Amino acid sequence: MAAKEGKGFGKSPDPKGSPSLSRVLRTSRSQIESVLARAVQHHQAGQLLQAIPLYEWILEKCPNHPEVLHLLGVCRQQQGSLDSAIQLIRRALTQQPQFPDAHFNLGIALKQAGRLTEAETHFRQALKQGGPDPEVLYQLGLVLRQQGQLEAARDPLAQALALQPEFADAAYTLAIVLRDCGQETEAAQLFEQLWQRDPADLAAGLGWCVSQLPLVYETEDQIWTAREQYRQALLRVKGTLEPLLRDPRLRERAAAGIGSVQPFFLPYQGQNDRDLQQMYGSLIHGVMAARYPHPPTPKPRSPDKLRVGIVSGLFRDHSVWKILTRGWVEALDRSQFALYGFHTSDIEDEITQALPQRLDGFVSGSRSFEDWQTQIRSAQLDVILYPEVGIDPMAARLATLRLAPVQALSWGHPQTSGLPSLDVFLSSEGMEPADGASHYCEQMLPLPGIGTYYVPVETAPASVNWESWGVDPDKVLYLCAQSLFKYLPQYDCVFPRIAVAVKDCQFLFLRGRFSQGIRERFWQRMRRAFQAYGLAAEEYVLLLPELSPPEYAAYNALGDIYLDSIGWSGGNTTLEALPHGLPIVTLPGSLMRGRHTYAILQQLGIQETIAHGLEEYIQMASRLGLDEQWRKQMGQQVEARQECVYRDPAPIRALEQWLLRLKC
Repeated sequence: MAAKEGKGFGKSPDPKGSPSLSRVLRTSRSQIESVLARAVQHHQAGQLLQAIPLYEWILEKCPNHPEVLHLLGVCRQQQGSLDSAIQLIRRALTQQPQFPDAHFNLGIALKQAGRLTEAETHFRQALKQGGPDPEVLYQLGLVLRQQGQLEAARDPLAQALALQPEFADAAYTLAIVLRDCGQETEAAQLFEQLWQRDPADLAAGLGWCVSQLPLVYETEDQIWTAREQYRQALLRVKGTLEPLLRDPRLRERAAAGIGSVQPFFLPYQGQNDRDLQQMYGSLIHGVMAARYPHPPTPKPRSPDKLRVGIVSGLFRDHSVWKILTRGWVEALDRSQFALYGFHTSDIEDEITQALPQRLDGFVSGSRSFEDWQTQIRSAQLDVILYPEVGIDPMAARLATLRLAPVQALSWGHPQTSGLPSLDVFLSSEGMEPADGASHYCEQMLPLPGIGTYYVPVETAPASVNWESWGVDPDKVLYLCAQSLFKYLPQYDCVFPRIAVAVKDCQFLFLRGRFSQGIRERFWQRMRRAFQAYGLAAEEYVLLLPELSPPEYAAYNALGDIYLDSIGWSGGNTTLEALPHGLPIVTLPGSLMRGRHTYAILQQLGIQETIAHGLEEYIQMASRLGLDEQWRKQMGQQVEARQECVYRDPAPIRALEQWLLRLKC
């Protein structure tokens, strides 16, 4: 939700006795108050360029005027000059510590700068000094959610909604937090209330749909129930939209909700989702096409260099960058292709900041949807590559429109988009099953090998006191490195059955930033699975906390065996395990996303730990635990052959050949 900056215009602290005013020699109090009133008037009207010189004039006369320091800081924050904003508002608080509005706006600036812990402190100070306020409570809830404190975020969001029942942003965010806490029923009810109150609020309508999809399932039957509920919800939302789209105002409101909630968790059910995605894709495409009737599809320009654009909110240290986008940026032949990047998120890091020098054009920052359209269209691209559709909200919205003659999607989120606006799915020859093409609405283009030019990550392992987290290094340590939602209940028996065979072993899962409710749901599944074999999960299973990159490297170095998840295989996680010489056990699935590790091992020339069924998977994993010599041998093969998947030129050359054919 967008922050409502500029809280407290005109709420000046009491100036009586203010030393900054009492020492004015040639400027009267009334003159300053008159200029301040004009400045505030401009500021409230959004006329920052008129307000700023007036604020600065007052500060020349009264350098420590707290309200002017505060309001000039808000102007700087609204201009995107966060460092200046933070400095100015801090000066205001030095002069006037009891200043709730300044604490609030300092919290906003700090939140935008990514300094979430400091932002939380100032939002709490604003509440302490100014009393309960819906907007402050809402912003506190947002910051807590961003920090992964999901349970803690519920209370301020609920309080904001209690104080202001029509506060849709607070209700919407609370519904998302409830879903992420494992309270899907409560989340669905809140989303449905919002949607029924305002049928044009498509963010709420789609939120109700996706709330039918739990993050972690308790039983396999629950997966099929959730799929049907989701399908019925999509049909109901689509049925209410058709009359709304005839009204331009309602059409605009519906389009604004596209991308804010996506069926991210649908593909983790391990099923072919083409039909469901086609329903979803046609729904959102229909809304966006009605709101933004696009001009005729431009024809390829066939210049000396083909103009290729990459649209993504993940031009940063993210698995999508590591697996796909980095290879495109580093390896595409720049004598034949002009490469443009569009970073559709305001989250940046050193990778993002270095890209303007590496590309022919690079646009980033917080922009409106209309501005992004303009920026992309003005680049006159021949081809757009979306590394993923399904994660970044703005990229998902843009993908619904035709912004270039040819538009392709890749497997950063390995699922068909269902969108008629996307032409091609760039896949991996090694990962696709025989019937892979039937899983996509787009035309599938399988690139050789693992389909990507992968550059290995070089991160030195941290020193970690694993014993303090319950790890016993004397036991056989199985790494279960995937997000908890990748582990489906029908495969829970794998872990106790390995434990029965190996005995002295531990399974090291990563609980990440999941809520306590989600972790508890997963933990109860483990308890039931181990109890079925007369074992206690507490003796074998650990949920480790979120790890930093150096700690994660240490985790890979610590393990004895890497157990690939079944149904949705490891991609980036498997690639990052290779340098540590871990033997890897995998069971390829029926979908591309269940065959990442299979393709990696195939390219390494390692067949011995690729299972052909669940029984063989358990037998291989158990043998590796019991047979130290074989374990060491397989690990040495992984380490010795890892270069076979690094910087493979074949996928890039094939991608280039496809791109060049578009000029013909």
